[in-house]
Amino acid sequence: MYKAVLESHNTQSRSDYDYLKNIVSETAQKTAQFKEKFERCRQLCELYSDIAKTYYDISRRDYISLLVEEKRQNRERNERSDKRI
Repeated sequence: MYKAVLESHNTQSRSDYDYLKNIVSETAQKTAQFKEKFERCRQLCELYSDIAKTYYDISRRDYISLLVEEKRQNRERNERSDKRI
């Protein structure tokens, strides 16, 4: 099986194999760096999106009263769940 794979990729000697193995390793290292950068960019994008949504909410509605109402509802839910236990 391995022989067929090596032949299909035109690998004729151990040095060809080592060269390809080195290329794969280097490519994996480079892509890992890009994946890390992409993940940081994704996190920043989510953060900025959340900030933009918050500013939009603040400018369009009475944001403080919404927060107070949300807190009240959470407190009531917690009290109901505590009573059930």
